[in-house]
Amino acid sequence: MQPLRIAFDFYRLLPAELAARLETFLLADAKFWPGCESVSSPRYGKTKIWDFYHDLDYVSCPQLAQRSTKSFDEVTDLRAVDIKQSMLQQNQELAVFWSGGIDSTVALSSIVKNFDTADLKNVTVFANNQSYFENPTFYHSVIEKYQLQTVNFKNFSDNKIQTLFERYIVIDGEPADKLWIVNSVFKFESVYGAGSSEKPLAETADKFINFLAGHMSINQAHEYYDSLMLNINEAGIDIITIGDLFWWINFNFHWVDHLLIWYQQFPIKSVDSYKQYKRNYKPWYNSNEYQLWSLSDRPKTIKTDRQDLYKMPAKQYIYDLDKNSFYLNYKSKLGSPKGLKNAAGDLVVLADGTSLDCNNPGLVENFIDKNCLM
Repeated sequence: MQPLRIAFDFYRLLPAELAARLETFLLADAKFWPGCESVSSPRYGKTKIWDFYHDLDYVSCPQLAQRSTKSFDEVTDLRAVDIKQSMLQQNQELAVFWSGGIDSTVALSSIVKNFDTADLKNVTVFANNQSYFENPTFYHSVIEKYQLQTVNFKNFSDNKIQTLFERYIVIDGEPADKLWIVNSVFKFESVYGAGSSEKPLAETADKFINFLAGHMSINQAHEYYDSLMLNINEAGIDIITIGDLFWWINFNFHWVDHLLIWYQQFPIKSVDSYKQYKRNYKPWYNSNEYQLWSLSDRPKTIKTDRQDLYKMPAKQYIYDLDKNSFYLNYKSKLGSPKGLKNAAGDLVVLADGTSLDCNNPGLVENFIDKNCLM
């Protein structure tokens, strides 16, 4: 059974030779793409480290050659229509995890904009004090104004979280960050100057490698860069600038893990619980249309000279509803961790949703033999 998700802690169980090869990817994830809890796993192209399994029924992967002419607003409105249709087809209410941040606020704004009054009665907003403090204006001007049901999930146990995914269709702001610029670009430009991320990759690859070498050996930096170039060639994607490269790493390598961000917390992992999770968890940005927008409108997703202008199309969409000019002009990204504690300690989640017993040496050895390329 191939792995669906592998946590960092699993790598301490690997043979020394393979663990050393993986160290490069672990360093890159930890230093440049924080929040990724498993080693980079591409959706497009091939991986030369792990034989990862991707659930094709759940992970949307549009053809890279496709293009979209739709705006962010149009794509966002379409997503609300899709979610409403799922509610009707499945005859279930909708739970919205609202952090107060940009991504989940876009989702909630779109629901308010595109649902009628009767539909909104079947929407419950799950939030906590942090959600309110991050965007109190939206809470009062939208959530209260439209009389949306609210639940404080501050003290929810993992068992109660799992129960939510059995009762509701659940949405949140995942995996929006995989569509946009990453903070690493700001770090890169702080070293090499404003606009350096817009330079042709062919002329500035050495700068990217040196940038990586600030957190790993120069040999590891070359190995990581070479693996990226191999993946790009296999995927057949046009990566023109350094900014494109940062975008591609985020878009291609870190999508899958974020679709499992809640399932990691389920205390009961089984074929049935994973099937239920896939049916009811609909991350707002896990749609072909959003990805085609990102593929087609890359300049707007990676070019900026001010961090406070991050995700401007998304903030404009929110502004059109709540008219909060301060949020529009000054809101920057804050972390929105899921839950109140670390995810459940399963080191490996398998393709059917069950977990590997990493306390059983025989199972672990067999798993490594089948899934690790030595």
